[in-house]
Amino acid sequence: MKKTFLTAKALGLILLLAVTCWSCRKGGAAEEAEAPMFTAEDTTAVLQLTQEYLDHVHDGEYDAAIAMLHDILGDSVRCLTEEAEAGIRGQMETFPVLAYHLGDMEFNDNGRVWVSYDIEFFEKEPGSSIPNTIKLTFVPRRVKGQWYLELSERATSRRTRTHK
Repeated sequence: MKKTFLTAKALGLILLLAVTCWSCRKGGAAEEAEAPMFTAEDTTAVLQLTQEYLDHVHDGEYDAAIAMLHDILGDSVRCLTEEAEAGIRGQMETFPVLAYHLGDMEFNDNGRVWVSYDIEFFEKEPGSSIPNTIKLTFVPRRVKGQWYLELSERATSRRTRTHK
């Protein structure tokens, strides 16, 4: 009887261990499925896309820059409305890109990235405390294997810190 009790106890421990491992592995698989799966090529594509946009704005090629922007809802990629284009063009004229520096890059999920740049929009006098930068944030999205560029709503807010 004692041998049967130990076997049942051992079987119970093995079953408990198996259930625990299965639960952990199941949770791990779910976490892995939600984790961003970006490659070096994705990072390069996102940086090239955002920098190409900023280069167009820097060079005063506003139509080319605006043509790169899209409205993205789920898997639907749309051109900007005329009203949105006019608003962005006004921002480009008000805050020209003299220089830009990559600020942050955050990969959120399998198809969305937040990329922020500090944009210098006028030359600052030496010793001046007047802010001369804004933060421009893009939300590039991969839809059906293709990266598209979208500006975040926060992209148009003016930064109050100074560029050093």
